Amino acid sequence: VRGRGLMVSITLRVLSETEINDVFLKLVDSGYILVKRPGLNVLRIDPPLTINREVLDGFLECFEEILVKTAH
Repeated sequence: VRGRGLMVSITLRVLSETEINDVFLKLVDSGYILVKRPGLNVLRIDPPLTINREVLDGFLECFEEILVKTAH
């Protein structure tokens, strides 16, 4: 995990590219703003400039749920 300001990149080393694409699409479908560059195992999270703790916590819960389902 690395970041600058609110923009954070997460490298997913243990997932295949297909699994990473699935995680990306599920997060986007859930309303979160992300970037996935083809061929890389990195998701970049680009939250709005005005974001509150509830939205951040919601993202983390959603992300964890998707990762757990994807990894099994």
